[in-house]
Amino acid sequence: MMTTRWDDVPVVKADSAGATEFPESGWGALLCWIAGPEDVVRVARVAGEVGVTRVEMVDGDSSVTWERPTTVEERDAIEDSVDEYLVQAALPPRPRGYRWFARPGAPDVATWSRALQNAVDSGGRPSDPRQVRELGERVGVELREE
Repeated sequence: MMTTRWDDVPVVKADSAGATEFPESGWGALLCWIAGPEDVVRVARVAGEVGVTRVEMVDGDSSVTWERPTTVEERDAIEDSVDEYLVQAALPPRPRGYRWFARPGAPDVATWSRALQNAVDSGGRPSDPRQVRELGERVGVELREE
């Protein structure tokens, strides 16, 4: 395991967070865990900040897309879903109220995601989050050795 506690990930100001934010999903949280405090920073959400939801309405061949503020209920549902995935992967839930970023100078989120996806694809495409975590921990070691 790359880290033992989410609290080991440094809290920084938004302007020094880094260029790439980890997705707000179980996959994104697993990537954060694999990257560990060496390669991840977090930024406290501003009071009342809930994010932006992208909505797309499709009707046949046409679609309309717009963005709107994420509701508090949606933010809670996202956090609940992330925590559920982490528990299934035998990891502790993340602290709430933060945005998670690749540390400047560390591999970016796309690099972590590609490496884990390649491991999943070549590892028989396990669907069990615990197995995905185990593959990811090997990916973390490999990325650090490069």
